[in-house]
Amino acid sequence: MARYKILPLVLILASGFSKVIAQNATSSGQLKVREIPPTPERKERVLRPLPPLGEHAPFSLNGDSSQVVDVLPESALSEQDKMIEENAESTIRERAALQALDLSSGQWSYSELACKSFPRHLFLRFNRNNGAGDESAFTVSIPRDGNGRIRFIPLLRRGYSLWSPTPVNAITVGSFNHILAEERSDADPDSRPEWASMAVCYAALAGSGGPDAESVELSRPPMLHISFSGESSVDFITGNHRLFHWEMVFDRKGILKKATRRAMRSEEARVLKPTVIGDGTALPATGDSSGQTLPATNPQNGSTPPQQ
Repeated sequence: MARYKILPLVLILASGFSKVIAQNATSSGQLKVREIPPTPERKERVLRPLPPLGEHAPFSLNGDSSQVVDVLPESALSEQDKMIEENAESTIRERAALQALDLSSGQWSYSELACKSFPRHLFLRFNRNNGAGDESAFTVSIPRDGNGRIRFIPLLRRGYSLWSPTPVNAITVGSFNHILAEERSDADPDSRPEWASMAVCYAALAGSGGPDAESVELSRPPMLHISFSGESSVDFITGNHRLFHWEMVFDRKGILKKATRRAMRSEEARVLKPTVIGDGTALPATGDSSGQTLPATNPQNGSTPPQQ
């Protein structure tokens, strides 16, 4: 009974509430509609051309890209290059002694790193191999015309890097910046090294290839990135069986700020399991099957008919 008494009260309250809402709507008039401003038209994206490299760029885009640095033995050097090495030998010995690399002990040999994009410099790699794990090596840069300093880049001392890894340490980066500055002629902008050739020459100076390599070359097409702020970077890969990914980063003034190198995983061949053919017939996983004819399988019982 109480439920039937409460129901009329609820209906009265609901009716009164609806009247209040109606009065408020009537007193306020029509509902206000807020105007939404039109959406501004989207501007079409305009593709801007890449900025010019400018006068501070350390490399050039002109000319063919020489992506190989030949490693020439001492016997293959020209008489002029041998004379340049002999004149610089005393300085090289002094610089080597400062790094505890004594050229008077052991059997040292040297080879030329033939960087065609650096005609004003002679690049040499000195090496002494006393057995597995006991190798010493360094590279030097000698100005051919005498205008500049001899740059010394230590690589290994008895199998260990003298400082941080040579491709990324400050000595290598700083020496290469000086070499670039000496190679460039203000009177001839085209004297700057071509960018891809410059990259592989840096890898060669930093010890890429090892003492027994006949050349240092790029394994993949290199990539050049130029930002609108003037900064640039070069990405490239060296090696044959063991690949390395390199990156050289230049600021807007053409100064090499950093270089990185990391090892890449090479593709390894794996032996496949025997492949089952037909009903229980398998090809062996090993052995040379070239030129052999695979016998046909009897479709009725899966057996292989004898060969004639």
